[in-house]
Amino acid sequence: MTNNADPNFSRIIEVFINRIQGLKMSFPIVINAFENSEKEIQQKFINFASQQSITQTDTTITIPLESATNFKQLWQENMSLSLASNIIKRNFIISLVSEFDIHLANLVKAICLTKPEILNSSERHLSFKELIQFKTLDEARNDIIDREIDGLLRDSHAEHFKWLEKKLGIDTLRKFSSWSNFIEITERRNLFVHCDGCISTQYLTICQENNVDINDYKLGAWLQVDETYFNNAYKCIFEVGVKLVHVIWRKLKPEERESADTALNNLAVDILTSNDYLLANLILDFAMQEPSIFKKMADGTKLLVILNKAQTLKWEGKNQDAIDNLLKDTNWNILSDEFKLANAVLIDNFDDAYQIMKKIGNNSKMISKIHYREWPIFREFRKSQQFLQGYEEVFSEPFDQPSLLNEEPLMPLSNAENN
Repeated sequence: MTNNADPNFSRIIEVFINRIQGLKMSFPIVINAFENSEKEIQQKFINFASQQSITQTDTTITIPLESATNFKQLWQENMSLSLASNIIKRNFIISLVSEFDIHLANLVKAICLTKPEILNSSERHLSFKELIQFKTLDEARNDIIDREIDGLLRDSHAEHFKWLEKKLGIDTLRKFSSWSNFIEITERRNLFVHCDGCISTQYLTICQENNVDINDYKLGAWLQVDETYFNNAYKCIFEVGVKLVHVIWRKLKPEERESADTALNNLAVDILTSNDYLLANLILDFAMQEPSIFKKMADGTKLLVILNKAQTLKWEGKNQDAIDNLLKDTNWNILSDEFKLANAVLIDNFDDAYQIMKKIGNNSKMISKIHYREWPIFREFRKSQQFLQGYEEVFSEPFDQPSLLNEEPLMPLSNAENN
């Protein structure tokens, strides 16, 4: 749990993302390993059956007496591995929700440290005997906070959000587009932990109260997890976890709004670099549609968000008209050359992009050699003759023969002054 007396909301998001990304990366590796092992056991079983004159009808299996022990062992291995595969898939959802709960605990800790008056109405109390055991008031305060968090986490996830809304005076925390999906995921996790995945009345009731589409779900049916469900759950938990912090961050620390806006845009760029356009869209739409964020952004950051949204549409294969409509309300001609270049490549005006690229040269504080090589916005431009020629003219080396030993790692396009 975060114990910094000056909570770092950016760090809270970073830790959360790193942890759930580890789960996302592990899921296909683990599942593929199980599937390969299942195939091996099944093949061993088939080979054994053919070698030992084992016969099967619709109702019975005939096994030579001397083969019974080995048959039973292989049968048990096959059944156990199949069951384990389902259990492991479920455990990934359990772990995903657990990571969200850890994230929530870190966030609540930061909230209480930033706004300690929240604890004024807390029902958590220390006796005199307990109080004198602490060496400092900070230790006593942290104990009260930990008790508040422990009590909060024992409630449902819907109650967690109600607590945050009440304590912070925010009425939008349950209005995320993925709220219903989030509730279904957390309630499915509860079924896996407590009911072996069997649909209960409580699951149906809570899902109905939160507008979850459960028309196909029946009481007593069994829920499982496949790759599609896990990937959707990951995106939902990612989205809700990030949005939650960004709304609260700006509420509690308005003086850090510019840093928060930059962090949100940079996160979208990171996601774009990994080609996860659905998740990038979720984050960028949040940045553009959340009333407390986009309207209050600095102009430069707002332009970067627009550019990143436009390139997300482009890489998704959306109609060029949609991209043009997004860009047309901005007069790119009065902005810096770096912004002009970004707009030119998005609308596939590679001739102009080439000229702007040469004008910018190799001393830009916004766009360096590594940006030209790796920045997603230049993806199609990099395939053009105009780019290859411009790159060699600017950096005095061919694009396919880079000398990047002294280059810094790729950083998102910065918010430079608009010229």
